[in-house]
Amino acid sequence: MSELTQEQKEKLQEVFDLFDYNLDGKIEFDQLGSLIRAAGQFPTDTEIQEIIENFKQNETEVDFDKFLELIQRFEGAKEQKEEELIKAFSTLDKENNGFVLASDLRYALTKLGTPLPRDVVTQMIKEVGMDSDGKINYKEFVKMMIQK
Repeated sequence: MSELTQEQKEKLQEVFDLFDYNLDGKIEFDQLGSLIRAAGQFPTDTEIQEIIENFKQNETEVDFDKFLELIQRFEGAKEQKEEELIKAFSTLDKENNGFVLASDLRYALTKLGTPLPRDVVTQMIKEVGMDSDGKINYKEFVKMMIQK
């Protein structure tokens, strides 16, 4: 898991400060979900509840250092998910050159595992673009997926 840069920490401090209404360096638990989402992470409501329950065992509020730990965890999970997706898509890479046929990708995403709606997949393929041979750079595609 990569460490947050100083620039990232400064931006996160700015976001945290927006939620620190009484300027005591801490935020209430009921603000945690909004704060995490404002920081560019998008956990489910269930994940937010689990985080809050874990914190409530030891804390009554969340300070900036704890918030950074949370964001670091989310970033690590995002990196792991990215690696897993790249590995999965590499199985479709018949020429081992970093590209997959858009048709193979569309099939995998709409028919295998937890299927995505065809129109969503089509839009994602349009966003990342394909070359003249109908191939997609799957590493770029994964990065785009992770950001959504």
